[in-house]
Amino acid sequence: MDKKENTDELQPVKSKRGRKRLSEQVSSQYNQSAAKSPSKLSLKQQPYGEVVSYSVLDKSTESTLAFLTRDDTMKQILNDLKGVAKTNYKVLIHGLPGCGKTLMARMIHFLSERTDGVFAEFDTKAIAPDDMESFLFGQAASAGSEQKTGLLSKANNGTLYVKDFLNMPVWLLEKLVIAIDNHKYLPVGGVEPEPLNIRLITSVSKDIKSVANSDNVTEDLLYRLSDFFLPAPPLKDRAADIKILFDHFLANTCAGLKIDVPIVSNEAYRLLDTHEWPGNIAEVKSIAKNAVLKAAPDMITIEHIMFLKQPYSLPQDGPLRLKDVISGVVATYETNIIRELLERFKGNKSKVSRYLAIDYKTLLNKIKEHNI
Repeated sequence: MDKKENTDELQPVKSKRGRKRLSEQVSSQYNQSAAKSPSKLSLKQQPYGEVVSYSVLDKSTESTLAFLTRDDTMKQILNDLKGVAKTNYKVLIHGLPGCGKTLMARMIHFLSERTDGVFAEFDTKAIAPDDMESFLFGQAASAGSEQKTGLLSKANNGTLYVKDFLNMPVWLLEKLVIAIDNHKYLPVGGVEPEPLNIRLITSVSKDIKSVANSDNVTEDLLYRLSDFFLPAPPLKDRAADIKILFDHFLANTCAGLKIDVPIVSNEAYRLLDTHEWPGNIAEVKSIAKNAVLKAAPDMITIEHIMFLKQPYSLPQDGPLRLKDVISGVVATYETNIIRELLERFKGNKSKVSRYLAIDYKTLLNKIKEHNI
Protein backbone atom coordinates (compact mmCIF):
# COMPACT_ATOMS: atom_id res chain seq x y z
CA MET A 1 0.00 0.00 0.00
CA ASP A 2 1.39 3.37 -0.94
CA LYS A 3 2.24 5.77 1.85
CA LYS A 4 0.39 9.05 1.99
CA GLU A 5 2.58 11.81 0.64
CA ASN A 6 3.96 14.16 3.28
CA THR A 7 4.88 17.45 1.67
CA ASP A 8 7.02 18.41 4.66
CA GLU A 9 9.01 15.20 5.02
CA LEU A 10 12.11 16.42 3.18
CA GLN A 11 13.55 18.85 5.68
CA PRO A 12 16.85 20.72 5.29
CA VAL A 13 19.87 19.24 7.05
CA LYS A 14 20.35 21.57 10.00
CA SER A 15 23.72 20.63 11.52
CA LYS A 16 26.92 21.80 9.86
CA ARG A 17 28.34 18.29 10.08
CA GLY A 18 25.22 16.86 8.51
CA ARG A 19 25.27 19.44 5.71
CA LYS A 20 28.91 18.74 4.93
CA ARG A 21 28.30 15.00 4.95
CA LEU A 22 25.42 15.45 2.49
CA SER A 23 27.57 17.47 0.08
CA GLU A 24 30.27 14.80 0.22
CA GLN A 25 27.83 11.94 -0.26
CA VAL A 26 26.02 13.43 -3.24
CA SER A 27 29.21 13.73 -5.27
CA SER A 28 29.87 9.99 -4.98
CA GLN A 29 26.36 8.58 -4.53
CA TYR A 30 25.54 7.84 -8.15
CA ASN A 31 29.04 6.76 -9.18
CA GLN A 32 29.08 4.27 -6.30
CA SER A 33 25.72 2.84 -7.29
CA ALA A 34 26.87 2.51 -10.90
CA ALA A 35 30.12 0.83 -9.90
CA LYS A 36 28.20 -1.77 -7.89
CA SER A 37 25.71 -2.44 -10.68
CA PRO A 38 26.16 -5.61 -12.73
CA SER A 39 27.39 -5.40 -16.31
CA LYS A 40 24.03 -6.63 -17.58
CA LEU A 41 21.37 -4.09 -18.40
CA SER A 42 19.53 -2.74 -15.42
CA LEU A 43 17.52 0.27 -14.30
CA LYS A 44 18.18 0.76 -10.61
CA GLN A 45 15.44 2.06 -8.34
CA GLN A 46 16.85 3.38 -5.07
CA PRO A 47 14.46 4.59 -2.36
CA TYR A 48 15.15 8.08 -1.02
CA GLY A 49 12.21 8.47 1.29
CA GLU A 50 9.32 8.44 -1.13
CA VAL A 51 11.73 9.57 -3.82
CA VAL A 52 13.01 7.07 -6.35
CA SER A 53 16.29 7.45 -8.24
CA TYR A 54 16.28 5.77 -11.65
CA SER A 55 19.90 5.42 -12.68
CA VAL A 56 22.06 3.73 -15.31
CA LEU A 57 25.76 3.80 -16.16
CA ASP A 58 26.78 5.96 -19.13
CA LYS A 59 29.62 3.86 -20.52
CA SER A 60 30.86 6.64 -22.78
CA THR A 61 31.73 8.88 -19.82
CA GLU A 62 31.82 6.35 -16.96
CA SER A 63 29.31 8.54 -15.14
CA THR A 64 25.82 7.80 -13.93
CA LEU A 65 22.64 9.03 -15.57
CA ALA A 66 20.02 9.56 -12.88
CA PHE A 67 16.40 10.67 -12.88
CA LEU A 68 14.91 11.62 -9.50
CA THR A 69 11.17 11.64 -8.95
CA ARG A 70 8.46 11.07 -6.40
CA ASP A 71 5.69 11.68 -8.94
CA ASP A 72 3.67 8.54 -9.70
CA THR A 73 3.08 9.49 -13.34
CA MET A 74 6.79 10.09 -13.89
CA LYS A 75 7.62 6.76 -12.24
CA GLN A 76 5.32 4.99 -14.70
CA ILE A 77 6.90 6.85 -17.63
CA LEU A 78 10.36 5.74 -16.49
CA ASN A 79 9.13 2.16 -16.16
CA ASP A 80 7.87 2.44 -19.74
CA LEU A 81 11.31 3.78 -20.69
CA LYS A 82 12.91 0.70 -19.18
CA GLY A 83 10.56 -1.55 -21.13
CA VAL A 84 11.03 0.09 -24.52
CA ALA A 85 14.81 0.27 -24.04
CA LYS A 86 15.00 -3.51 -24.26
CA THR A 87 13.44 -3.45 -27.73
CA ASN A 88 14.74 -2.02 -30.97
CA TYR A 89 11.72 0.28 -31.33
CA LYS A 90 12.10 3.75 -32.77
CA VAL A 91 11.15 6.14 -29.93
CA LEU A 92 9.82 9.70 -30.04
CA ILE A 93 10.21 11.68 -26.80
CA HIS A 94 7.92 14.70 -26.62
CA GLY A 95 7.83 17.53 -24.10
CA LEU A 96 8.68 21.17 -23.50
CA PRO A 97 12.30 22.39 -23.42
CA GLY A 98 14.19 21.56 -20.24
CA CYS A 99 12.13 18.50 -19.30
CA GLY A 100 14.95 15.95 -19.60
CA LYS A 101 14.37 14.56 -23.10
CA THR A 102 18.09 14.15 -23.88
CA LEU A 103 18.67 12.44 -20.53
CA MET A 104 15.82 10.03 -21.28
CA ALA A 105 17.26 9.30 -24.74
CA ARG A 106 20.68 8.50 -23.27
CA MET A 107 19.09 6.26 -20.65
CA ILE A 108 17.28 4.31 -23.36
CA HIS A 109 20.55 3.76 -25.23
CA PHE A 110 22.55 2.63 -22.21
CA LEU A 111 19.77 0.29 -21.08
CA SER A 112 19.57 -1.33 -24.51
CA GLU A 113 21.56 -4.07 -26.18
CA ARG A 114 23.37 -1.28 -28.05
CA THR A 115 24.95 -0.03 -24.83
CA ASP A 116 28.48 -0.69 -26.14
CA GLY A 117 27.76 1.17 -29.38
CA VAL A 118 27.91 4.90 -30.06
CA PHE A 119 25.20 7.28 -28.86
CA ALA A 120 25.28 9.98 -31.56
CA GLU A 121 23.33 13.18 -30.93
CA PHE A 122 22.16 15.27 -33.88
CA ASP A 123 21.13 18.73 -32.69
CA THR A 124 19.09 20.04 -35.60
CA LYS A 125 19.35 23.64 -34.35
CA ALA A 126 23.14 23.54 -34.70
CA ILE A 127 23.26 22.54 -38.39
CA ALA A 128 22.04 24.60 -41.35
CA PRO A 129 19.28 22.79 -43.29
CA ASP A 130 21.38 22.76 -46.49
CA ASP A 131 24.19 20.93 -44.67
CA MET A 132 22.06 18.34 -42.87
CA GLU A 133 22.03 15.70 -45.60
CA SER A 134 25.81 15.42 -45.92
CA PHE A 135 26.20 15.74 -42.14
CA LEU A 136 23.98 12.68 -41.65
CA PHE A 137 24.67 10.58 -44.73
CA GLY A 138 28.23 11.61 -45.46
CA GLN A 139 29.60 12.46 -48.88
CA ALA A 140 31.35 10.28 -51.42
CA ALA A 141 34.69 11.40 -52.78
CA SER A 142 34.58 13.34 -56.03
CA ALA A 143 36.95 15.28 -58.24
CA GLY A 144 36.29 18.45 -56.28
CA SER A 145 36.04 17.14 -52.71
CA GLU A 146 37.28 14.46 -50.35
CA GLN A 147 35.14 11.73 -48.84
CA LYS A 148 33.21 12.86 -45.77
CA THR A 149 32.04 10.42 -43.10
CA GLY A 150 28.50 11.09 -41.92
CA LEU A 151 26.84 10.64 -38.55
CA LEU A 152 25.04 7.48 -39.69
CA SER A 153 28.37 5.78 -40.29
CA LYS A 154 29.70 6.89 -36.91
CA ALA A 155 26.56 5.70 -35.12
CA ASN A 156 26.33 2.35 -36.93
CA ASN A 157 25.44 -0.46 -34.47
CA GLY A 158 24.51 2.23 -31.97
CA THR A 159 21.82 4.87 -31.50
CA LEU A 160 21.09 8.08 -33.40
CA TYR A 161 19.29 10.71 -31.35
CA VAL A 162 17.70 13.46 -33.47
CA LYS A 163 16.93 16.42 -31.24
CA ASP A 164 13.97 18.59 -32.32
CA PHE A 165 13.33 16.75 -35.58
CA LEU A 166 10.82 19.38 -36.75
CA ASN A 167 13.77 21.55 -37.77
CA MET A 168 14.66 19.03 -40.48
CA PRO A 169 13.25 19.21 -44.01
CA VAL A 170 10.45 16.68 -44.41
CA TRP A 171 12.14 15.06 -47.43
CA LEU A 172 15.24 14.43 -45.32
CA LEU A 173 13.17 12.91 -42.53
CA GLU A 174 11.62 10.59 -45.12
CA LYS A 175 15.06 9.64 -46.43
CA LEU A 176 16.34 8.95 -42.90
CA VAL A 177 13.40 6.71 -41.99
CA ILE A 178 13.71 4.75 -45.25
CA ALA A 179 17.44 4.23 -44.66
CA ILE A 180 16.91 2.96 -41.12
CA ASP A 181 14.02 0.69 -42.10
CA ASN A 182 15.93 -0.75 -45.08
CA HIS A 183 19.19 -1.12 -43.13
CA LYS A 184 21.20 0.68 -45.80
CA TYR A 185 21.93 4.20 -46.97
CA LEU A 186 23.60 6.00 -49.85
CA PRO A 187 26.14 8.74 -49.10
CA VAL A 188 25.62 11.99 -51.00
CA GLY A 189 27.12 11.50 -54.48
CA GLY A 190 27.68 7.80 -53.83
CA VAL A 191 26.76 4.86 -56.06
CA GLU A 192 27.12 1.93 -53.66
CA PRO A 193 24.83 1.71 -50.60
CA GLU A 194 26.39 1.22 -47.17
CA PRO A 195 24.99 -1.25 -44.60
CA LEU A 196 23.18 0.35 -41.67
CA ASN A 197 22.16 -1.04 -38.28
CA ILE A 198 20.97 1.80 -36.14
CA ARG A 199 18.30 2.67 -33.61
CA LEU A 200 16.48 5.97 -34.01
CA ILE A 201 15.35 8.14 -31.12
CA THR A 202 13.81 11.51 -31.90
CA SER A 203 12.49 14.35 -29.78
CA VAL A 204 10.20 17.30 -30.23
CA SER A 205 9.65 20.30 -27.96
CA LYS A 206 5.90 20.28 -28.49
CA ASP A 207 2.92 18.30 -27.35
CA ILE A 208 2.65 15.31 -29.66
CA LYS A 209 -0.99 16.10 -30.49
CA SER A 210 0.03 19.42 -32.02
CA VAL A 211 2.73 17.86 -34.20
CA ALA A 212 0.57 15.70 -36.47
CA ASN A 213 -0.45 17.51 -39.66
CA SER A 214 1.62 20.54 -38.70
CA ASP A 215 4.82 21.68 -40.38
CA ASN A 216 3.97 19.26 -43.21
CA VAL A 217 4.54 16.26 -40.90
CA THR A 218 1.76 13.81 -41.65
CA GLU A 219 0.49 11.20 -39.21
CA ASP A 220 1.89 8.55 -41.55
CA LEU A 221 5.40 9.99 -41.26
CA LEU A 222 4.99 10.43 -37.51
CA TYR A 223 4.17 6.74 -37.05
CA ARG A 224 7.05 5.71 -39.29
CA LEU A 225 9.38 7.90 -37.25
CA SER A 226 8.34 6.24 -34.02
CA ASP A 227 7.05 2.92 -32.75
CA PHE A 228 6.66 4.29 -29.24
CA PHE A 229 5.77 7.76 -27.94
CA LEU A 230 7.30 8.70 -24.59
CA PRO A 231 6.19 11.90 -22.82
CA ALA A 232 8.50 14.15 -20.79
CA PRO A 233 6.05 16.03 -18.53
CA PRO A 234 6.61 19.69 -17.64
CA LEU A 235 7.67 20.42 -14.09
CA LYS A 236 4.42 22.23 -13.34
CA ASP A 237 2.75 18.81 -13.62
CA ARG A 238 5.33 17.31 -11.23
CA ALA A 239 4.88 19.63 -8.25
CA ALA A 240 6.05 16.93 -5.83
CA ASP A 241 9.45 16.88 -7.55
CA ILE A 242 10.34 20.58 -7.26
CA LYS A 243 11.75 20.39 -3.74
CA ILE A 244 13.78 17.21 -4.29
CA LEU A 245 15.22 18.48 -7.56
CA PHE A 246 16.21 21.78 -5.97
CA ASP A 247 17.85 19.92 -3.05
CA HIS A 248 19.58 17.57 -5.49
CA PHE A 249 21.08 20.35 -7.62
CA LEU A 250 21.91 22.32 -4.47
CA ALA A 251 23.87 19.41 -2.99
CA ASN A 252 25.57 18.61 -6.31
CA THR A 253 26.64 22.23 -6.73
CA CYS A 254 28.03 22.39 -3.19
CA ALA A 255 29.87 19.10 -3.70
CA GLY A 256 31.49 20.50 -6.83
CA LEU A 257 32.46 23.70 -5.03
CA LYS A 258 33.57 21.73 -1.94
CA ILE A 259 31.42 23.80 0.39
CA ASP A 260 28.75 22.99 2.96
CA VAL A 261 25.15 22.76 1.81
CA PRO A 262 23.25 25.84 3.07
CA ILE A 263 19.99 25.45 4.93
CA VAL A 264 16.94 26.43 2.87
CA SER A 265 14.26 28.46 4.63
CA ASN A 266 10.64 27.30 4.57
CA GLU A 267 9.71 30.58 2.88
CA ALA A 268 12.18 29.86 0.07
CA TYR A 269 10.71 26.39 -0.44
CA ARG A 270 7.22 27.85 -0.58
CA LEU A 271 8.38 30.41 -3.11
CA LEU A 272 9.73 27.58 -5.28
CA ASP A 273 6.38 25.80 -4.99
CA THR A 274 4.45 28.81 -6.31
CA HIS A 275 6.66 29.30 -9.38
CA GLU A 276 5.37 27.98 -12.72
CA TRP A 277 8.83 26.83 -13.91
CA PRO A 278 8.63 27.65 -17.63
CA GLY A 279 12.26 26.51 -17.96
CA ASN A 280 11.45 23.20 -16.25
CA ILE A 281 14.32 21.09 -14.82
CA ALA A 282 16.98 23.25 -16.46
CA GLU A 283 15.57 26.29 -14.65
CA VAL A 284 15.62 24.52 -11.26
CA LYS A 285 19.29 23.68 -11.78
CA SER A 286 20.13 27.28 -12.70
CA ILE A 287 18.20 28.71 -9.73
CA ALA A 288 19.95 26.31 -7.34
CA LYS A 289 23.42 27.14 -8.66
CA ASN A 290 22.77 30.87 -8.39
CA ALA A 291 21.31 30.55 -4.90
CA VAL A 292 24.41 28.72 -3.65
CA LEU A 293 26.74 31.55 -4.66
CA LYS A 294 24.44 34.25 -3.33
CA ALA A 295 23.74 32.61 0.03
CA ALA A 296 26.75 30.44 0.94
CA PRO A 297 27.54 29.73 3.69
CA ASP A 298 24.34 31.19 5.15
CA MET A 299 20.72 30.14 4.85
CA ILE A 300 19.04 30.36 1.43
CA THR A 301 16.07 32.69 1.71
CA ILE A 302 13.67 34.18 -0.83
CA GLU A 303 16.22 36.96 -1.42
CA HIS A 304 18.51 34.38 -3.04
CA ILE A 305 15.88 32.86 -5.35
CA MET A 306 16.17 34.84 -8.57
CA PHE A 307 13.80 34.00 -11.42
CA LEU A 308 14.25 35.47 -14.88
CA LYS A 309 10.71 36.80 -14.71
CA GLN A 310 10.38 38.68 -11.43
CA PRO A 311 6.99 39.62 -9.90
CA TYR A 312 7.99 43.29 -9.93
CA SER A 313 9.50 45.82 -12.33
CA LEU A 314 12.37 48.22 -11.73
CA PRO A 315 11.49 51.94 -11.87
CA GLN A 316 13.14 54.04 -14.55
CA ASP A 317 14.44 56.53 -11.99
CA GLY A 318 15.84 55.76 -8.55
CA PRO A 319 16.18 55.57 -5.73
CA LEU A 320 15.13 51.96 -5.23
CA ARG A 321 15.40 50.42 -1.79
CA LEU A 322 16.16 46.72 -1.81
CA LYS A 323 14.01 46.34 1.29
CA ASP A 324 10.99 47.60 -0.69
CA VAL A 325 11.68 45.14 -3.50
CA ILE A 326 11.91 42.24 -1.07
CA SER A 327 8.68 43.34 0.64
CA GLY A 328 6.96 43.42 -2.75
CA VAL A 329 8.20 39.95 -3.61
CA VAL A 330 7.03 38.58 -0.27
CA ALA A 331 3.60 40.19 -0.64
CA THR A 332 3.15 38.83 -4.16
CA TYR A 333 4.09 35.31 -3.24
CA GLU A 334 2.17 35.34 0.03
CA THR A 335 -0.89 36.25 -2.03
CA ASN A 336 -0.25 33.50 -4.57
CA ILE A 337 0.40 30.88 -1.90
CA ILE A 338 -2.69 31.70 0.14
CA ARG A 339 -4.93 31.78 -2.94
CA GLU A 340 -3.60 28.44 -4.14
CA LEU A 341 -4.04 26.83 -0.72
CA LEU A 342 -7.56 28.21 -0.31
CA GLU A 343 -8.41 26.63 -3.65
CA ARG A 344 -6.67 23.36 -2.73
CA PHE A 345 -8.47 23.11 0.63
CA LYS A 346 -11.77 24.36 -0.81
CA GLY A 347 -11.82 27.52 1.30
CA ASN A 348 -11.07 25.78 4.61
CA LYS A 349 -8.98 28.43 6.39
CA SER A 350 -8.18 26.18 9.33
CA LYS A 351 -6.43 23.70 7.04
CA VAL A 352 -4.60 26.53 5.28
CA SER A 353 -3.33 27.97 8.57
CA ARG A 354 -2.14 24.54 9.71
CA TYR A 355 -0.39 23.95 6.39
CA LEU A 356 1.40 27.31 6.67
CA ALA A 357 2.17 26.74 10.38
CA ILE A 358 0.59 30.06 11.35
CA ASP A 359 -2.32 30.76 13.67
CA TYR A 360 -5.81 31.31 12.31
CA LYS A 361 -5.88 35.02 13.20
CA THR A 362 -2.61 35.67 11.35
CA LEU A 363 -4.06 34.01 8.25
CA LEU A 364 -7.18 36.20 8.43
CA ASN A 365 -4.98 39.29 8.72
CA LYS A 366 -2.97 38.18 5.66
CA ILE A 367 -6.16 37.63 3.67
CA LYS A 368 -7.37 41.11 4.60
CA GLU A 369 -3.95 42.71 3.99
CA HIS A 370 -3.61 41.25 0.49
CA ASN A 371 -7.31 41.69 -0.36
CA ILE A 372 -7.74 38.00 -1.18
